[in-house]
Amino acid sequence: PAVPVAAALVQQSAVPGWRGHQWGRGAAYAEQLPQVVVQHIAKERHHLRDNRLPDQTSVTRLFSRFGAVMHGNIGEVVFAEACWIRYRHGLHLILREASGPVTLMFMPGEDAAHEQDLAWQKSSGLIIPTDYGSLAIVAASLEQVDQIRRRIDAALMWGS
Repeated sequence: PAVPVAAALVQQSAVPGWRGHQWGRGAAYAEQLPQVVVQHIAKERHHLRDNRLPDQTSVTRLFSRFGAVMHGNIGEVVFAEACWIRYRHGLHLILREASGPVTLMFMPGEDAAHEQDLAWQKSSGLIIPTDYGSLAIVAASLEQVDQIRRRIDAALMWGS
């Protein structure tokens, strides 16, 4: 059965410590998931200024590659790609909102034991445990993070 994106907390714990896992050439990732997200955003910050609008079919197809069905609007997507996020491929999306860009990172297999706050420059974020792994939302405020979270829950269903 399909489940909402931000549904049921995962019972597994994140592994603490440093593994020095490589991302690209010569870039090591921190082990803690909030730092992984911040490093990924910083490395790809040029996409925060993207104004291209991928067609809805491309975004829907990208989600389907990861087992999700998009049946509603998640917002105005200006960047959407499958990216290497720490140990495996995930989805990196940027939405254009009135308050500025919102970064979404869908991270299959990244099992967080609980929600985790994060900050990047003037933005606030949250890592949310899900049935498929974790979701990171980084926006201008935590109130906006919560709004985007509800929008994603209403628009996406993940297969199990």
